[in-house]
Amino acid sequence: MNFINLQNILITISILALIKIARDGLFYLWLWQIKEYRTDRMRAYLRDEKNAVGKNILYLIGISLVVIFYFSQQIFIYLALLFFAFTFYQIFIEIRNRTLKRPKFTFRILVTLFTILVLHSIIAFSWIPAFAGMTGGGVVNIKVAGIILLLLFLYLITPILITTIILFTNPIFNFQKKKIIKKAEEKMRGLKKIKVIGITGSYGKTSTKEFLDVILSEKYKVIKTMGNNNTNIGVAKTVLNKVSDGYDYFICEMGAYKIGEIKEICGIAKPEIGILTGINEQHLDLFGSIENTVRAKFELIEALPENGMAIINSSIKQVSICHSDRSERGTSERSGGISLEQDNLNVIVNGIERGSSAPIVARDDKHINYFIKVKNIEHFSLNNVSDIKVYSDCVEFIYKNQKFRANLLGRHYIENLLAAIIAAENLGMNLKEISEAVKKIKPFKFTMRELKGLKNSVFIDDSYSANPDGVMAALNYLDEAYQDYKKIIVFPGIIELGKKSKKVHRELFSRIDKVCNVAYIMSQKSIKSKVYKVDKNNCKFVFEKNFDKVAGMLKNNLNEKTVVLFESRGAGVVMGKYDKSY
Repeated sequence: MNFINLQNILITISILALIKIARDGLFYLWLWQIKEYRTDRMRAYLRDEKNAVGKNILYLIGISLVVIFYFSQQIFIYLALLFFAFTFYQIFIEIRNRTLKRPKFTFRILVTLFTILVLHSIIAFSWIPAFAGMTGGGVVNIKVAGIILLLLFLYLITPILITTIILFTNPIFNFQKKKIIKKAEEKMRGLKKIKVIGITGSYGKTSTKEFLDVILSEKYKVIKTMGNNNTNIGVAKTVLNKVSDGYDYFICEMGAYKIGEIKEICGIAKPEIGILTGINEQHLDLFGSIENTVRAKFELIEALPENGMAIINSSIKQVSICHSDRSERGTSERSGGISLEQDNLNVIVNGIERGSSAPIVARDDKHINYFIKVKNIEHFSLNNVSDIKVYSDCVEFIYKNQKFRANLLGRHYIENLLAAIIAAENLGMNLKEISEAVKKIKPFKFTMRELKGLKNSVFIDDSYSANPDGVMAALNYLDEAYQDYKKIIVFPGIIELGKKSKKVHRELFSRIDKVCNVAYIMSQKSIKSKVYKVDKNNCKFVFEKNFDKVAGMLKNNLNEKTVVLFESRGAGVVMGKYDKSY
């Protein structure tokens, strides 16, 4: 290779490598950001087969190129050119598919970016002198190869540097977070008028919050946590920036990934009313077991004051509701259950009025009991309603002789709506007022919205997120509301299910097989392997992770008698390829 060719190759590789380094830097910053800078969530992400470091082929090739450098610099240069040209092609595809990830540029992200740039500069200035002083005939190759090796090393070390910076700065930002939380706690203690309604569960938190907001806003001044802003710091910032005694109610969504987190949020918000929407395997990889999930969610009920009110979904399949005497409660306390000592807690679970001396026992599958003293006991499940009718654009039902009509897709929303109705009823609204308010509820963006699709087909946008019960409910809606349509699902699978992943996906794929005609599963072989044991009698399963290919294949299957369910975030990207306004 002559000097001019080497110079051109070096310039080309430098540009391509810097683009790749920038892309990976932004990706890992985005990843840490959406995982809330939590090591437990990052470990769960890496435990997933398709995200395992050992299966990152490009990373392994990069390491192999380092080895090749020490045997032949000329081969190394050409292979490095091919390697970074391929990575550039991948980035181009990501840009075209609008799947390129980048973080929100918060103060923490900017600090991390600046630190990475400083560290990269230090590495580069330390590296280059090792090759700059060389002279002689074959040294040009070594100098060029040395610079390319530097770029390759920066590519390989970028995720490690980002992780190190995040871990190193976590204590600093956690200290700042605790200060914000403490300020929020002090502010809530000073508020006298506003009442707090806490909502938690494995699913249905956001929709129940939105339903209750629409209903209560008809009569009261209401403030709520925005979007899925349900962490301790998110709630604390909402309290500091928005909550005041100018409002009657603060509806606070509470999320968690381990035991103790809802308890911490309750310490900030001080809820007087608690709604437990439901429990399933969502985030099981982080909780460790379904029993831990139950214990974590019941922390909201435990935190309620003596004159509080709890609304619990009695159809939670992991917990049975019964009555117990005080002696049994003492036994279970010794076995490690959660004890609730509030004498005047109203727990709405099955419609029977009880004296305050009769505790409720919520018993999970491992016979760990959670005791709740109650006065008023009312059922919160679909058994409480009658005359359920599911249409393609709404649901209707009767509750306590009052007819309700909601512009929502699927009967599964009725349970969440019931929780909101019961809460509003107990907060001073009559059923007629609530029924009129319910008519104003509309599907929220990315959650079971009916849209006009290509070729006059029907698109159902449920791309907000996915959990096992939610996916099953959406499939049931398709089966119920579109019986004479060709049914298609676009679905990337569900993450953070831990050891339950295979079982859950097989159950979902089995239901997909019965309901749908075509299923586009946008995932890796780890998900594909979970469908092998499904008795495929009806549905054609297509496994393809390329968004453009899925969009192309789907387009060929559309007509006016086709309905497509876009389930979870990745599916939303495919839908967006047809119309950016979706």
